Amino acid sequence: MSKKSSEKDDCNAVSEKKLNREKGAIKGTLSRIETFTSEKTVSKDTNITELQVKLKKLEQLQTQLDKISEKYCEIETSEKFETIQQDIEQINERIEETEVGLKILLSNENTITVLNDNGKAKIRLPEIPLPEFSGKIAEFANFKNQFTNLISNNDQLNDSQNLYYLSASLKGEAKLLESSSDNFQSLFKASDRYENQRQLIDSHVLEIINCDKIHSESAKELRALMDCVNKNIRALKVLKYEQNKLSDVMLINIILQKIDKESRKQFELSLKTAEIPTFDILMKFLETRSSLLDSINRIPNSKMINRNTAVSNRAKTLVVNNKKGNIIGCILCKNYHALSRCIVFQNMSIESRKNFVRNNKLCINCLRLHSGACMSKHRCSVSGCRELHNSLLHQPDEIRTASQVLNSGEGEEAKSNPSTAEGQTEVSVLMFANKSVVLNTLFIYAKTADGCRVKLRCLLDNVSTLCIIREDVA
Repeated sequence: MSKKSSEKDDCNAVSEKKLNREKGAIKGTLSRIETFTSEKTVSKDTNITELQVKLKKLEQLQTQLDKISEKYCEIETSEKFETIQQDIEQINERIEETEVGLKILLSNENTITVLNDNGKAKIRLPEIPLPEFSGKIAEFANFKNQFTNLISNNDQLNDSQNLYYLSASLKGEAKLLESSSDNFQSLFKASDRYENQRQLIDSHVLEIINCDKIHSESAKELRALMDCVNKNIRALKVLKYEQNKLSDVMLINIILQKIDKESRKQFELSLKTAEIPTFDILMKFLETRSSLLDSINRIPNSKMINRNTAVSNRAKTLVVNNKKGNIIGCILCKNYHALSRCIVFQNMSIESRKNFVRNNKLCINCLRLHSGACMSKHRCSVSGCRELHNSLLHQPDEIRTASQVLNSGEGEEAKSNPSTAEGQTEVSVLMFANKSVVLNTLFIYAKTADGCRVKLRCLLDNVSTLCIIREDVA
């Protein structure tokens, strides 16, 4: 009996040492977790994952401690058991306190995360409208993709709701697809008839061919042409139809037929070799060209007539003084034109014109009122005259001869037949009038603010010092 009792005591001693080492390891691990918890509480620099790992480790320590406590009960006497049990209870209390501390830290971190998430959720984003489909084949692929992502793949919607949204999305010709007996699957499958790849490719090619032709230099129209071509090329690439040298040549020729003459001329001048340019070179040129036209249109034209100048409602013509830029009026009829352009003045006889100019103290050369010598360099434009007087005041030799015949005492025949003398005078005046009103004209092209060219008729008067432009042209 004594031998068996001795062996049992030896086994208990070995087991007790092993349990003491395990208990010491638990204490060491627990101390490190306690230090971690206290440091995180002070620094407030926490990580949710790290806290969760430490909390799980505490649960493992608690499980190990419970097993050790059971083993102590098997080998210890009643006297030693009380001391060991007190030690284990202290460890349990430490584990519980540390667990509470970790859970508090974890709870605070979760609260902060929830608040941050709620703060983000308060940002109100615009509602996404339902995609619409009107029956155009080119639009079906995009519509189907959007509807599938927004509605069909939404697990929170049932078939009835899906059917309602699909019905609301169909417009125009596509609306004719639905019937009262349709469900979502049948209606959605019926819409697949628009997924005709051959017709889809044809529609994209026709859109490129039917792009609007540009008739004048316009940055806006050039960009619209580029957008039309690039949009349909991207769509064809999605359908697995890639560009190649042959397609580039065809596209280049189609686009060159669409752009205005000046842009095509500039493109041809930009080519340095006889090699066929690529599609990308043409697109880059058109982009540069549109930017250039935009820059030119933004530059104000200093020569444009001020449209805000106040003029009379009766005025049909603007007469502008080149030197001062102010509007002047006719001294005879009070309309807005020069005296030399006045119909009333032109219909007067030469003597009446001279008297009018003399009585109003006007310059006999420029027919204006001014002091000092006349600054105009123009002279009488009647052939062979070139004297310092206006052409409207020139008295031809025929008229002077007729006047002498009428006024001389020797012209008895003229006196007896005054109609002949008057006829001579009238013919002479008409001949002079015909010479004075024949002026050169030519066509000119003016460019508007938006770059369009307008054809105008220009009247040339080498004698006049005024520039005249009609009100409707200005």
